[in-house]
Amino acid sequence: MAEKGTTIAQLVSDFAVHTPTEDERAERTARTLVALNEMSGYAPSPKQDRAADAEPARRLGDIA
Repeated sequence: MAEKGTTIAQLVSDFAVHTPTEDERAERTARTLVALNEMSGYAPSPKQDRAADAEPARRLGDIA
């Protein structure tokens, strides 16, 4: 880190400043879903949303 001119304290501070809170992430998610719905009509049900979240792990399990 010294060669980059930064410290652990600066890295932690940068992380804290630039990492969104849970509320900020929820708001971004809500805005994204509204935009997807407006642009494409995409409006998954909670069940479809959970299935989409599980799909990458299922696929990775298939190849492992």
